[in-house]
Amino acid sequence: MPQPTDYTRARAFGTQQRTFGSHPHDEEDGADLAEPEDTHGQSYDEAPDWAKIGSFGAGLAIGILFGAGVALLLAPQSGEDTRELLGRRARRMSHRAADRWDDLRDELRLAARRGGRRVRRRLEVR
Repeated sequence: MPQPTDYTRARAFGTQQRTFGSHPHDEEDGADLAEPEDTHGQSYDEAPDWAKIGSFGAGLAIGILFGAGVALLLAPQSGEDTRELLGRRARRMSHRAADRWDDLRDELRLAARRGGRRVRRRLEVR
């Protein structure tokens, strides 16, 4: 029996009630597998339309850039103040990230020392 090309709710759940334990392929006449009139969706065998995907991505990028531009134009501060504020926040975030990396490095070194001590103690006991 050929595989269906369209996914439909009727095909997925069957067009009639089934009893517990029955399977759609158990019926020999295949009447409930007839092609429904209102098919929806697309087959997984078909290739995606990359032109549509690309145009959606381009529209999304343009919308983001446009929104950022409008937000900067309508900001309650001047452009110079906004740039200064963004620069301060960026520097603060970079300092915080550097501090966190340093803390992580120190914790890993401490854990490695502790692990080394445990290994040496176990070797000495034996």
